[in-house]
Order: sequence, then structure tokens, then C-alpha cells
Amino acid sequence: MDEKKVFNVVLVGGIKEGFEESTVKNNLATLFKLPLEKAEGLLKGRSLVVKGSVDTATAAEYKVAIERAGAYCTLEAVPQEPHFEFDFNTNESVNLNSAAIWNPSSAANWSLLFSPVFGTYLHALNWRALNEKERYDKAMIWFYVGIAVLFLSVVSVFIKKGGGGGGSFLFLLIWYFTAGKSQAKYVKEKFGNNYPRRAWGKPLAFACVALLVYVIVGVLVLK
Repeated sequence: MDEKKVFNVVLVGGIKEGFEESTVKNNLATLFKLPLEKAEGLLKGRSLVVKGSVDTATAAEYKVAIERAGAYCTLEAVPQEPHFEFDFNTNESVNLNSAAIWNPSSAANWSLLFSPVFGTYLHALNWRALNEKERYDKAMIWFYVGIAVLFLSVVSVFIKKGGGGGGSFLFLLIWYFTAGKSQAKYVKEKFGNNYPRRAWGKPLAFACVALLVYVIVGVLVLK
């Protein structure tokens, strides 16, 4: 669960298999410091919010305690209102309740220099930060295919002594118009320009080192 989210702890009623009603009633009375007659009302089959708007760790602790007491429990995420704060670096108001991600359009643009592997991986990390697991899994497939295409392109360049290598650019176009562009649209529609941005320092530094190694190896091989 996202550590920044808040949850309602919901007692859904009923008694777990293997527990006696009297035992569960006593356990809940002890847990919530209630008289037995009020604790009995928690087991009428209704869904009741027994703890509202608590953080992830607290919600998880209550869920474990309730289930150990012999009752059923679920956690419901509480919708969060946007919390804006002015970012002096971008001169924009930023919604602090949204996930920090890399600008998806910029990631795609940098891929022109650093290969589609760069953009596909950052897009995958963005989907993970946005809690879009299915989209994250699909993005990782693009990433792995991108690695394979890059490898074949590099081999082609070295074999042909400088020729070939167009497959990587073709893959970039296919990825962007098939999958990459959709993330930019998703972020635009959901957050506009008001979302926390991740810094470019580390990914760009790593990509520059990789590009430098590629150039050095290429010069040595093509001599």
C-alpha cells in the first residue's frame, strides 16, 4: 500500500471460521474498549467504519488485530483532496498528494539520444509510482523488447562497420505512438502540470556514461 494514503478501517460483520461468537465479542470489546453489548452490535452483519482516516501502518495494524480477534475487516482508501504548494523551481503550484514522476514527454524525447531503453524504463517506473500495475507490467515488456532491439542494432552497426542501426529508431516510433504517448495523455488529464517531478540527474548521468562507453567501444571496433 502507498504510505501516503489514508484508509478507513471497516468491520464487515460476521465471524471468522473457527471462532465462537462469545469469544469474538469479548475480543472486540477489549480491542475497542467497549461494553459487551456494544461490541455485540459490531457483529450484526453491517459494514461499520471503526477507525477513520488513518495512515497505512495504523490501518494495517487494526486489520491484523481485528482478524486475530475473529472478525472480518477490510481497508478502504479515503479519497484525498489535492494539496497544492508552490514550487519555486518550476514556478507552478504542485499537487503534493500525487506521485513524483519523470515528465513522460521529456523521457520520450531523451530517448532520441539515449535509445528507447531510456524512455521505456522511466515510463515503467512512472506507472509503478502511479500504482498502475497492469500498465507497469506492459511497460516493462516494452523495456525488455527495447533492450533486445538495442542489442541487435549495436551488433548490426559493428558487423557492418558503421552501417545499420535503424531498428532502434523504428522501435522508438512504434513504442511512442503505441504506448509512450498514452502516459503523457494520462498525466495531463489527471494532474495537468501540477504534479511532483523526479529529478533528471541520476538517469541522465547513467545514460551519458552508457553512451560514452558505447562510443568508445565503437571507435575501437571500427578502427
